[in-house]
Amino acid sequence: MKNKKKPSARARSGVATKHKRPGFLGLAGELRNRVYRYYFEPGFKCEFAGKEAQLGTKPRKNVFKMYRNGGIPRNDCNGQKEETAAIPTVRFARVLGSYTRPAGLTTHWSTSLTALPFVCKTIYHETIPLLYATTAFSFDAPARIQAFLTVPKPLYLANVTRLELHYATYGDPIATEHIPFKHKHLTAWNRACKTAAKTLVNLHHLVVCVHVSESRVRLSPYEPWITPLSFFRRRQPPEKSIVKNLATANVRVDTKWSRPDAFSNEALGSAARELHRLFGEAVGRIVLEATVEEAMADFENAWENGYARWQHHLQFARTGW
Repeated sequence: MKNKKKPSARARSGVATKHKRPGFLGLAGELRNRVYRYYFEPGFKCEFAGKEAQLGTKPRKNVFKMYRNGGIPRNDCNGQKEETAAIPTVRFARVLGSYTRPAGLTTHWSTSLTALPFVCKTIYHETIPLLYATTAFSFDAPARIQAFLTVPKPLYLANVTRLELHYATYGDPIATEHIPFKHKHLTAWNRACKTAAKTLVNLHHLVVCVHVSESRVRLSPYEPWITPLSFFRRRQPPEKSIVKNLATANVRVDTKWSRPDAFSNEALGSAARELHRLFGEAVGRIVLEATVEEAMADFENAWENGYARWQHHLQFARTGW
């Protein structure tokens, strides 16, 4: 009987072996998600505002400006500087309502937020939800809001969690024929905020900086310029709410009397700024489901007790006279 040859150690079977994918994409999905979260943890900010607009803070060195035309300068809210951590920021200051999609080959990567989603299709689909979720989108006009909401897919907009609105009221019409423009201005903000509330279904954090331009300042929750914010309000039962996941609402109110140089009397100026701060907090509580009485409790206490002696100077609310 002939001895059969033993198969050589180098012999290979006819079935091809599956090789693991080398490199980053070869890692488990859980590990890739951890890397993505670490990469996107600082967050980003996209500002849709005019060229010289001051949205809360003065332009930092790491702010990338992408614009073609100028805009209207705007001061900081309450005339104060915000001490916030510097995050990568890009500004789009094109014509109101105008959007031009740049060609991929002409993209300036040095002025872009991140190039990670464009490495390949797999990484794009894995990171684009995180990019939208960690980016704060800031707007200073209703037309810019409407234009932005028509560009990304609804699937991507559903991942947006942070929204900043820099809202300036129309002010006092100079002539009678200008009154319709004031109504149109308020209607535009109402329409834009309602559309944003319906589209950004996963909105968690809302920041609103309101500049009241009227000469006669009234800090009342029933003022017409507060109406656009009501679309973001959480209601009971939750089915009546347009925005169901809102966790924080930070509202800051700025008027001509909240500036540091508004009054020569330091105590009077301090009282005016504190009342503006308390009223902004009250509006934020109203957006977060509180009743008007509960939200205005701190403001009313300060107005009636702490700063009662300045009522005839400020006249922000009822004086009882």
